[in-house]
Amino acid sequence: MAFSVQRVGQFLGARADRIAVGHYPAGEPQVITLVWNGSQVKHTQWFLLPDGDLFPTELHSQAGGPELAVAAFSELRLVSVHRSGPAGALKFEAWKTGGSFELSDDAPGPADRDPEIVTFGADPGILPFRLHAGIKAVAAASKTTAPLAAATGSPGTQPPETSLPAGNKAVKQTFTPGKLAATLAAKVGYALVVSRTPANRLRVSVWGFDNGGDVKVLAGKYVEADGGPATAVSVAKVKEHWGQGPRLEGVEVVTAARGENQVLRLQRWRVNVGDQDTPVSIQLLSEHTAAETITQVSAVPVVALNGTQAATAVRLADGALKVIGWRMNADGSMSRWAEATGGTITSVSAAAVRGRTIVTALREADGRLKTSYWRFPADISGTLEHRGDAVEGPVSFEVQCAHVPAEGTDLGDTVVATQSESGKLQLFRYQVTDT
Repeated sequence: MAFSVQRVGQFLGARADRIAVGHYPAGEPQVITLVWNGSQVKHTQWFLLPDGDLFPTELHSQAGGPELAVAAFSELRLVSVHRSGPAGALKFEAWKTGGSFELSDDAPGPADRDPEIVTFGADPGILPFRLHAGIKAVAAASKTTAPLAAATGSPGTQPPETSLPAGNKAVKQTFTPGKLAATLAAKVGYALVVSRTPANRLRVSVWGFDNGGDVKVLAGKYVEADGGPATAVSVAKVKEHWGQGPRLEGVEVVTAARGENQVLRLQRWRVNVGDQDTPVSIQLLSEHTAAETITQVSAVPVVALNGTQAATAVRLADGALKVIGWRMNADGSMSRWAEATGGTITSVSAAAVRGRTIVTALREADGRLKTSYWRFPADISGTLEHRGDAVEGPVSFEVQCAHVPAEGTDLGDTVVATQSESGKLQLFRYQVTDT
């Protein structure tokens, strides 16, 4: 059965050379964008109003460079990555959000490209306020509002770290949080960042950041691992591991890369967060090299088969779209699942919708923007179904998407961020219903 996909809102803004978009996992329907306009990096929050409008609030603007990524830990915590200048190294930033937008801390990173972020851990809900519940109604009535309080804060210091052996796939953490981290364990958030090194290798790094409270844990890198040759990278979170307490024990992710000979390579990793006596570590559980030769890849989680699996949306060497599901086996290995192909494209981005459904945002060969919805089967032998599309006029090369889920037959809202033909930021908002 087809989905109903309706464009309910759009926005055309100023110059946008590079774009990243992410959604908040709870609370008011909203997304956040990072945009680089050739000199400045802008953080903007977008409320998805009931009338279909996209209501922007610019949160922060600073000098910086491209290679953008953003992910929300909760309504009150956000992490982002961008270059410190047009050709500078990456900078990891942890932000406090809510009633104000404030820099909690930042830390320097490597001069990598193509970063993506997944966050993990508990939200302790330390701060006593949430995003103002009435802001949607106020914004809808007036279409104007004062911006959130200006971003404040001072950069932190990067703890010393040891050099990583070439090709190492499991490395001890680079600094020890000690008793402070043990005391504030519930207040520390984690982010896993994948990126492509200057030598075209996959880097998997784990970062910690302050998650509230009176004592600040500075943003900094705990550990990293090398995933081998890569000229395109992506990541999907598939499982968090919790012990008694509850206490976070670790997380599992799947990285997807364009590896040696330009073929699709997947790796399944487990991050063990440790405690005051055990350092953070990364363990490679398994890897799988597919037959497909690709140019681009986007990885997303899929909730199915009594757990969370993974999916990759790739642009094949001949330009065609291919969506592939991957099962996470109990022994740590991965197996191919359902798959389907699409038309010729020049760019692809994917996002999880809810349960077995994902969305792909595509720039087709003729330049048109196409947003497509796919549902994976409920068993290992079923078929991946193409459930619906929305097609817009020509856009430029950059296409990114995020989805804000809902409940019941209302599958929520997809926001696609792209460049207009004139190089300006362009957003499209779609409401999706399972009919």
